[in-house]
Amino acid sequence: MVKATKQLVIFLGPPGSGKGSLSQLCVENFGWKQLSTGYLCRKHIKEQTEIGKQIDFLIKSGKLISDKLIIDMVEQWLQESMRQSSFIILDGFPRNIAQAEAFHEIIDKKLSFFKIEIFKLFVSDEIVVYIDDGTGLVPDITTLANDTLNTGGGVLGLGASTDRKSVV
Repeated sequence: MVKATKQLVIFLGPPGSGKGSLSQLCVENFGWKQLSTGYLCRKHIKEQTEIGKQIDFLIKSGKLISDKLIIDMVEQWLQESMRQSSFIILDGFPRNIAQAEAFHEIIDKKLSFFKIEIFKLFVSDEIVVYIDDGTGLVPDITTLANDTLNTGGGVLGLGASTDRKSVV
């Protein structure tokens, strides 16, 4: 068995659970690389790669992007990114069982030198409904935690705030 020399961190959780926020903190504070499949799709479309042309066609046709296309794109990104960083974050990927099974096979056969850490973020239904209230805005995670959970302090070292931030 090959010794793990790179770390792959996977954040799983429902929309609004903080996956993107945690990922961004790790990128900003530790220099980790982050995989965002949405960003990757937009990048491929902009660069008019073969994958990007397929994705663009599917989106313009009103169809969903296939698991195979997402997996191929992620595998290519991982193989390129593993040279640039010792820590890679998967933010919300894999999203379903088919992606998870294909991802497992990729790791087993091609990227076995990754040590994998999985963090599942739990958020109550009330918080998810509050976050996804249709305004396109979400409260700062520390405000939400303090208001909802009455913790009395910051979460994850973030200072408490009443700011609201746009969802992109």
